[in-house]
Amino acid sequence: MELLAPAGNLEIGIYALKAGADALYLGLQNFSARKFAGNFSWDDLRRIKEFAQNNKKKIFCTLNTLIYDQEIEEMHKTLQKLQLVEIDGVIIQDTGLLNIIKKHFSHIRIHASTQMAVHNNKGIEITKDQGISRVVLSRELPFSYIKYLREKNPSIELEVFIHGALCYSFSGMCLWSGLELGRSANRGECAQICRNFFETKDHSKKYLFSCNDLALAEDILQLKEIGVNSLKIEGRMKDSSYVVPTVKYYRSILDSSNAKSKVNNQAKLQSQISFARKQTKGYFYQRSGNDLINPSYAGHLGILVGKIKDINYSHNEIKIELNSNSLYQIHPNDTLLIISQAKKWRFNAFNLKINVTKTLATIKINGDISQDTRSNNLKDLSVYVTQSSDQADKYPHLDYKNFPLYHLPIELIVTVNPNQISLQLKENKIIPIANSFEYELKSDLAKTRRPIQDIILEMFNQPKDSLFKVKSVFTINQTSWPDDQIFLSLSALKKIKNNFYQQINSIHQEILAQHLDSIKQDMSASIPLLSPTIFTSNRPLPFKQDWPFVTTSILNHYLDHFDSFFNQNILENLKDEDFIYLPIMPIQFDEIFYQNQFIKLLKKLNGLSLESIKKVRIGINNISHLKLAKTLNEHFSNLSFYLDIYAYAANQWAYNFWQEQLPNLHFSFGHTDQLHNKLLKNIPLFISCGCFKKHNHVPGDHSIPTVIINNKSKYKVWVDDCITIVMPLC
Repeated sequence: MELLAPAGNLEIGIYALKAGADALYLGLQNFSARKFAGNFSWDDLRRIKEFAQNNKKKIFCTLNTLIYDQEIEEMHKTLQKLQLVEIDGVIIQDTGLLNIIKKHFSHIRIHASTQMAVHNNKGIEITKDQGISRVVLSRELPFSYIKYLREKNPSIELEVFIHGALCYSFSGMCLWSGLELGRSANRGECAQICRNFFETKDHSKKYLFSCNDLALAEDILQLKEIGVNSLKIEGRMKDSSYVVPTVKYYRSILDSSNAKSKVNNQAKLQSQISFARKQTKGYFYQRSGNDLINPSYAGHLGILVGKIKDINYSHNEIKIELNSNSLYQIHPNDTLLIISQAKKWRFNAFNLKINVTKTLATIKINGDISQDTRSNNLKDLSVYVTQSSDQADKYPHLDYKNFPLYHLPIELIVTVNPNQISLQLKENKIIPIANSFEYELKSDLAKTRRPIQDIILEMFNQPKDSLFKVKSVFTINQTSWPDDQIFLSLSALKKIKNNFYQQINSIHQEILAQHLDSIKQDMSASIPLLSPTIFTSNRPLPFKQDWPFVTTSILNHYLDHFDSFFNQNILENLKDEDFIYLPIMPIQFDEIFYQNQFIKLLKKLNGLSLESIKKVRIGINNISHLKLAKTLNEHFSNLSFYLDIYAYAANQWAYNFWQEQLPNLHFSFGHTDQLHNKLLKNIPLFISCGCFKKHNHVPGDHSIPTVIINNKSKYKVWVDDCITIVMPLC
């Protein structure tokens, strides 16, 4: 089982691999969903690839944002580089990028990002059909459902997040930051509005959508038993002090299950001190989530070490009753945190004194905090350690010069003649045609014995600025001397070596240019029938004017009250430009039941008249819906589809992908959060499996929305079958 660690930069990546990670996922300077992480330069990528390969580890690159047409050429060049370093896989969201890789970079393995929102059996089936080798499952899946997906799909790799920050929104389905602030989460620019506080009807201010951090801990062994291939730690924005101990902790859990090693609880503590909100098991035990949010605090809590017992204002001292269950002991100068409903205080543990029984700690506090605390009742409030003085300078900076660059290995067949040397480059996936180079070079009888193969390999193993490196040499001796007694001038051989690499570099550049031209020609030859013009009128909705998708309950309502919605008179009065819009629910765990109900509804519509079905427009909101669309097309002719708000098509390649799958496609919203929100009313800002009313203890009828306020902006929160959506209150 693979333990997959985040790497925000080269240094973190090296430390993570040394700590026990089997693989890394990382981003380059562009096209990464963590745009504000340090990320990797081209040379950084080559260094980490070389280090990983030498240690039998893997490197995966995230290209998990939506891509615009003007960026396609840059993406092509990025893919060429990734193919050159033999990347172990790319993690993608954009269906246009999927289209490009399938058709022009077949050597690159594709992983479906959690941003692609693959969460059910139909989703896995369609990704498998599209040549995707691994799916990063949505975070909202319980153990039982992951087991079901594993049993239904034994041939595809499954990857699951086990630790780190959680989004309240279903991954890939959050438009809030993009629509309101112009910072699209689907472009790696999320402003994390969900971490803000909101005001409710009773005027209280709470962090209504700030999720606790996932920490699956020893429960990862259930995933191992299920047969999940990769366990993923979130955190490309985190530094080594977080990533390394987290890797060590989970490495120890995996190893302790089949060896005598113990779980490294010390590493767990170090990880929590570096960064930890309140911890949760997320959705693994319940589909609507357990202990999902912390309404009182959205930031780093660290480790709970005790509670305030007393404050001595005359001596500026705080006495802390230490938690007997805590594995962490306070150190002098640790940073401590106290949180009340009104305020939070941070202070250092100066003049720390701990009693003999280690049940009570006394520390000095500075004057400001002393004055603040007089007006607040702090007794019995929890005390956390958020920074340990013991962790300072634990991860010194590395000298990158000590980490060599990766070179693509090439093989040479060298023929040595008395007056000439011939170099034949064996074909490979980057330079697919064998090339030969001949040079004048006199040979002679050597005074000392050494295999000529070793001499040539040692010289050609020093490529300087080339991306290639000769890793193996096969020699053909056409001289009269033994193989280990051939003399060649080393200075002349060095010049030949330098010229050879120049020639290889030139050939490679020509191949890259030709490849790029062929991709452009391919795209121009397959102009999509669907115009990329965005559909900008108000988005059509199902009967619940505030619920933007046809849920299972809405389907049932349509069927139970069919005549009131779809009677003959209503249909006959539809104008030519009017249609019945049925946007498919983006999240479907009851996919078979949903499909059957959808078919029942269409059969009833079809029974009214042959023209009725032509007035239906079915909205695609997830890649899994392609399977549903195929089934519907098998039952009915003349069906029409459109790409709804979550079926993104930000570039021509994406339009081409969707149209190849759905020939009867009529229009698209394109990249929804690229549009101004005034053009699209009643667009959900996000959709979530977290039950808002359950986690925030909101009483009353679930059919009535909750109104919330943030910075004078008002929103309504709807809940249907524990699925939550947030919409602007117009």
